[in-house]
Parts: sequence; C-alpha cells; structure tokens
Amino acid sequence: MKALVQFDAYAMDYEIKGEIGMLNGIDGVASATLLKKKSGTAPQFCIEFEIADDKADGFPDAVKRYTSQYAGQVSNVNIILYAQV
Repeated sequence: MKALVQFDAYAMDYEIKGEIGMLNGIDGVASATLLKKKSGTAPQFCIEFEIADDKADGFPDAVKRYTSQYAGQVSNVNIILYAQV
C-alpha cells in the first residue's frame, strides 16, 4: 500500500530528509521517500511511504503523533492512503 503525507515546513530540505529515518520506524513502513513540489496546488513537501497492507489502519495516527512534535515547524498536513487496484 502507498501512503502520501503532504505538508508545508519551515525547515530546509536536508533537515526534513534527516528526519525521515525516524519515520521508517513506524510499524509497517518498508520505505519512505521525500518529494518536493515542482508545480501544482499542493503542500510544499510530500513523503511517499510503502507500507504493509495490514498496518495501514494505524499509520495515520502514528504520523499525527510524530508531526505533533513539530507543530511549530510543520503545517497543512494531509495523510492519504492508496491501495493498488
């Protein structure tokens, strides 16, 4: 399953990239890739996650707990889960 976490941040790209390692520790996460918006109407950053299907239900809450630690630096957070069809 894919999960996208879109957000705006008051941090540099390399600082955000350094924090991705912590997100790999979320139960069920197989990989995480940081993306930066190049065009369109969306938040500035997106992290694409590959997560185990059976762990998807708990993923949004885990991300919310993590991002709440950075409330002054991260805003406009959207968590989207996609299943393959």
